Order: sequence, then C-alpha cells, then structure tokens
Amino acid sequence: MHFPRISRLGAVAASAFVALAPAGCFPAPVPMRAVRYDAPAAAPARCLLVLLPGVFDSAEDFEKEGMLATIRASGLSVDVVASHATLGYYRRGMMPEQLFVDVVRPAKARRAYEQTWLVGVSMGGLGALLGAQHHASELAGVVALAPYLGRDETIAAIDKAGGLDAWTAPPAAPTNEDNYDTQLWRWLKSATHGEVPSPEITIGWGRRDERMRRADALLGAQLPRERVFLDEGAHEWSSWNRLLARILREGTIARSCAASPSAP
Repeated sequence: MHFPRISRLGAVAASAFVALAPAGCFPAPVPMRAVRYDAPAAAPARCLLVLLPGVFDSAEDFEKEGMLATIRASGLSVDVVASHATLGYYRRGMMPEQLFVDVVRPAKARRAYEQTWLVGVSMGGLGALLGAQHHASELAGVVALAPYLGRDETIAAIDKAGGLDAWTAPPAAPTNEDNYDTQLWRWLKSATHGEVPSPEITIGWGRRDERMRRADALLGAQLPRERVFLDEGAHEWSSWNRLLARILREGTIARSCAASPSAP
C-alpha cells in the first residue's frame, strides 16, 4: 500500500499499524466525499473517470500530484471525479458499495456517459478491482496502478501453486475482512477466463516497486499483453503518472474515450 505521510515508519511497519488498528480509528463519513473536474471542452464528455486514492491519500492529491494534469494532457473526452475513498471504507466493509452509491451513480446521473472507468492507485487499485468484482455491469473498464492485491500469505499461496491458473480457489462466500483477498482472486481467476462478467482490466506497476510487483505480476500474467504496462519506477506518483499517460495513449480507453471529430 501507499504510505506517503508516514514514510518514516517504513512500509512494513505502516502495514502492521493499519492491520492492527481497530476499524474505528479510520473514519468513513457518509456520504463519501468527492471532487469533480469536468472536461473543459464545450461538448459533453464521452466518458467518466472515477479516481480512487491510496492509503492516507485524499481526493485532492490527484490534482496535487499531477494525475489530473496527466489526464487532461491526454486530450481524451472525459469528466473526472476524484473520490475520497479512504482506508476507513475498506476497514468498515463499506467499499465498493459506498463508492457507487455516493460517487459513481450520482456522477452518471448528471450526464449520459458512453462509458465509466475506475482508475485506482495502490489501495485504490484494490478498490477499483473490488468495484469490477461487485459492479461489473456498471463499468467499461478499470485501470489498476500498482494495486495492493491482498495479504502476503495469499500472494505466496498463488505464487507457490504456479500462478493463478494452478491455484485452487476457495468456494464462493460473502466477502469479509478475513477473505476479501482470496475472494477477489477467485473472481479474478474466473473473470480472466471469461467465466463471469467483467469490465476490461488494465494493470500497471513499476519494476522497482518492491512491495507490489510480485502480486501485480501474478495478475498481469492472466491479462492480454496490451493490457499490462510496466515502468522503471517504484511505488510513487511519478511512476503512476507515466503509466497512466501510456495507458491513456495506448490502451483501449484511448479509442473508447477519444474526443469526437466534431469537438473543438
């Protein structure tokens, strides 16, 4: 996960802190807050991009860290909504439902978008995939940048089995704090084989991302090559901005959300 404001603790210590702290330590106000950035073009935007932050990041950090500028520089016809989908919603079992009730659906109600995409960084990448798992019919695609994909023991079990295809998934069960990652991987295994409905999944990570690259590579191995993007960076905004710029230029979203010929 991404821990920019407590980096002095180190990622491992911070992970332990998050795991041990009670859910009540992390607020999850209802409704979930969001910041909207409408496309500057006169014509209505074709697509909606909903952004999900990392641990201890905020909705405003997407503008502060340059990701909004990266999206605007792509020239795509998109409205952007940055969600304040913080750790508390995950810890309280309110993700992704609160995201869709408070952010995604109200944004879609304002305008008839052709497509809706979730874009998440780090923990937000997990949130984007949870959104795909539970609300596939409402999405065209997700972009997961250096996503956190679960506990070390879960990742180790999939790796030891020889990858997701060889891993024996548990039976389907309601998601809770003890099985959220194994249930997600169970769905990912089915989704990447076309056995259950799924929006398009695109993933990207940095080669120097010591925390996430092992798990992310396991998912990347299941996806078509054109939906997997690598960067030389680490677990940091600069790497995610470069990855997103490439995805918005080379991925399916580049064609699906291109400005219409009649637009200025």
